[in-house]
Amino acid sequence: MFADDGDLREPMVEVVGDYLSHLPLNHKADHPVTLPPTLLTAVRVFVLTRAIRILRGQGRQHCTMMINVSRFNAIQEKVHGEVYIYLQTLQNAAAMALGPDPLSDPVIAEFKEDFEREFGDGEETFDAVRTVLAEAARAQPLTVNMKGGVLDYRAHRENGLHVIAIGGLALSRGLTLEGLTVSYILRNTAASDTLMQMARWFGYRPGYEDMCRVYLPQLALNHYREINGAIEELRDEVRRMHDLGMTPEYFGLKVRESPTAIRITAANKMRTATQMTIAQDYSERHLEGYILPNNPDVNQANLDAARAFVATLGEPSSAKSTKQADVWECQSGHSVMSLLKAFRFSPAHGDLGPISGDVSLFMDYFSDRLRDEMEEWDVAIPHPASGEPRPDVLRPDLSFPLRARESGDVVEGGFRVTKGRNRVAVPNDAQIGLDPDQLSAGQKERKDGVRRGDKAFCAQRTRPLLLVHVFTTDETMKDMKLKGPVVTLSFCLPTTAKPTSERSYQVNAVYRKQVEEAFAREDEDDDDAVQAGEI
Repeated sequence: MFADDGDLREPMVEVVGDYLSHLPLNHKADHPVTLPPTLLTAVRVFVLTRAIRILRGQGRQHCTMMINVSRFNAIQEKVHGEVYIYLQTLQNAAAMALGPDPLSDPVIAEFKEDFEREFGDGEETFDAVRTVLAEAARAQPLTVNMKGGVLDYRAHRENGLHVIAIGGLALSRGLTLEGLTVSYILRNTAASDTLMQMARWFGYRPGYEDMCRVYLPQLALNHYREINGAIEELRDEVRRMHDLGMTPEYFGLKVRESPTAIRITAANKMRTATQMTIAQDYSERHLEGYILPNNPDVNQANLDAARAFVATLGEPSSAKSTKQADVWECQSGHSVMSLLKAFRFSPAHGDLGPISGDVSLFMDYFSDRLRDEMEEWDVAIPHPASGEPRPDVLRPDLSFPLRARESGDVVEGGFRVTKGRNRVAVPNDAQIGLDPDQLSAGQKERKDGVRRGDKAFCAQRTRPLLLVHVFTTDETMKDMKLKGPVVTLSFCLPTTAKPTSERSYQVNAVYRKQVEEAFAREDEDDDDAVQAGEI
């Protein structure tokens, strides 16, 4: 659901960005409250899900919407009042939904627009929904927090509890929401334990999973995606270590080396230390340079470095090159390292950006394997199979069309190639250069769920693959400074047999800030707020 390539990402997850002027993520207990338009939309969508469930014969089952926008009781009560008033508006309109000209009512017109957008591909029709809209709108708001408010599903087993639950900490931990269809979240927590607790909201929903919707800010989506990736990586590690006959003791080491464990360890020392001990594992990873400095001089320097590197490669392999990629086999790892050292990624990239001086976490991982596992590399330049060839982009004798990357955005750390996602490559890029047996094995592992996404193909490699990505962008986007072709790199890395070495880094201010922000600033505040009776 939160993975970049997840099947449920598009239909179920809605990124909200209209909350800042209504209720910013960081606010005080006395902040004035108005409801963002996306929250009003979410309430209408909840009423529609309730209507569809009635049509499906599930009208007497529990049906819940969750609104978690503040940890403060006072804010929750204000939100409750605003939601109650809006529900009255919806109920009054729904009572007239069977009239002769229902779409003349702007609320019914909004309901129809929401229905067509969210559920128009389903079996139900809006005309059918209108017949039960008045019943569906009779949900009740309820504030659930440490001071009171109880979701007593057991007392409503016969006819079901139909409720909009509004809360904060009480909804974040230890509470099961029955029949949950719509979740609206404005929280910025990045602590993994709290995120995992919150993830209970998004569980299996038999008979109505197609109607579930989650509304959340981009920052929260990024955190969930990161935790989701960490979980999948650990699952893959369990399978890999089982296949290699490794012991639980070694598995414990791998858990401590995971990205999540790194952040937890660092947070314990963050208030006083600038030195961090980190062991990062990139085995079977497709590591992508998804964020770049928004600086035309840096991009030009990166292009120059890529051109100097490609000039040393010789002729592409006729056996491995295709209409969608020029490929070179068995290239020098030292040359790849030289390119990596010359190439500048944004400091906001935790793996490829500089962590201490000019050194990155991946650079050290690479250095540890340069004399053996990463002594030889394959190299590829992926590009479209059709389009107008662009000569002289990387080398005079290489001519190929350029990919277009127009969905990126300019963020605090630089230019993100794909908005909201840590991707540069297209899904098939991780398959470039594999022979038929490797490709077949990777496809089978992915289909069988042994490994997910690109990991299934990285695991088949005997040599790492460097991908040199050259693309055009939307030069008119807000705050965009890059012009002409943009270049970045990604690395498809095979299974490693070497344990990851721990290193101590005197981390720079940017990296330290990233880690600080990735931790429970809000959850640390929760303890104080509980004592003060605010949550």
